[in-house]
Amino acid sequence: PAFAIIALQFAKLSGARVLAIDTGNAKRELTKSLGADSWIDYKDAKDVVAGSKAVTDGEGAHVIIVAAGTPEAYKDVALFLRPRGRLMAAGLPPKTKLEIPVLLIAGKVTHFANWCLAYWLMERIDRV
Repeated sequence: PAFAIIALQFAKLSGARVLAIDTGNAKRELTKSLGADSWIDYKDAKDVVAGSKAVTDGEGAHVIIVAAGTPEAYKDVALFLRPRGRLMAAGLPPKTKLEIPVLLIAGKVTHFANWCLAYWLMERIDRV
């Protein structure tokens, strides 16, 4: 959770609206206390994609940072992005295969990267 906390704080300092998607009351309280604008509990929500689109003006997210290192965190992740969005894979589940339709990636994702925390922070430090 440390990376997610740092990413959330830097996103807020950069002026971003933050939607946190996770599960559990403790995580909800933590992310809200750190400034998350919206919260979706993926275990309780009927449609996480629709919920995320509702808080992003129907377009989807500009940037998604997947901090959890679980296969479930990547389920339908490309559907959360707006066209030309960026997907950052910080949590990498070992021995996991992602099944994302190629046309979905080609039509939406402009950047898919696994950036280390230091690089990501250095890239944004002048904006804060």
